Amino acid sequence: ISALANIVPDQMVEVHRRARAGDREGAEQLAAHLRDVVAVTKQHDSPAVLKVLAGAQHGVDLGTVRPPLLPVPQDYDVPAAMARLGLVTPSS
Repeated sequence: ISALANIVPDQMVEVHRRARAGDREGAEQLAAHLRDVVAVTKQHDSPAVLKVLAGAQHGVDLGTVRPPLLPVPQDYDVPAAMARLGLVTPSS
């Protein structure tokens, strides 16, 4: 199960759909974007970033991670990360 499916479920389904349809170029373009999504999630302790971005994407406060994992820093700019990924929060 892809952790990215919690943040960009539609894009994960679409890359699969394109690949199955033989749209190699389209699948590769979307996969390149998904690599950027992965890079954003790796900026800090990955599970914490995934949880924060998934919560923001779906408009649900998912809380934080438990030790020994570290939460995202207090100054982590969720709206900027969402904008970089081309994601929209439910309130946008």
